[in-house]
Amino acid sequence: MAERTPAEIQRDIDRTRDALAGTLDQIVERAHPKRLIDNGKSQVQNFFESPKGKAVIAGAGALVVYLVGRRISLAKKNKRERNLELLYRYNLLDE
Repeated sequence: MAERTPAEIQRDIDRTRDALAGTLDQIVERAHPKRLIDNGKSQVQNFFESPKGKAVIAGAGALVVYLVGRRISLAKKNKRERNLELLYRYNLLDE
């Protein structure tokens, strides 16, 4: 192996330091919290604008409508049952 001069070794060290500094700058840029948040928001927005995302939204909306309707229906049924129970309890209705 050929012997290197101190100047060559110093150049190699400087080159490596510059490469590491550039790599570190790239990591800092990619891992910046604001950038991560922006990328996340962009991905979510793109998903919901896609046909698959629109289907998810429609399905979730249909589920909410179904659950609210079911809750209203059960509330009405329970109210009828309570009213009948009161009528029977106070003998206002024949059994």
